[in-house]
Amino acid sequence: MKAITQAILTNSNGKVSIYFLPLQIHPLHSTWHYGAPKSFLKNSWNNAGPFLTLGWPQDTTALEEGCITDDQF
Repeated sequence: MKAITQAILTNSNGKVSIYFLPLQIHPLHSTWHYGAPKSFLKNSWNNAGPFLTLGWPQDTTALEEGCITDDQF
């Protein structure tokens, strides 16, 4: 199964890090249907860019633990 993620580059007190959101199912390569007709997802991906498939894509744990800033959230 193919997956997608989002990488966030952070800089805290001169320390540069990359934070990756949890892996999510790639909407164009899934056994589950995320939309109909099938062309809707592909057109959305091509026109709007990659999108996450989780119901709430924001990772609140990363924000609460200081891994990402409010703006990155």
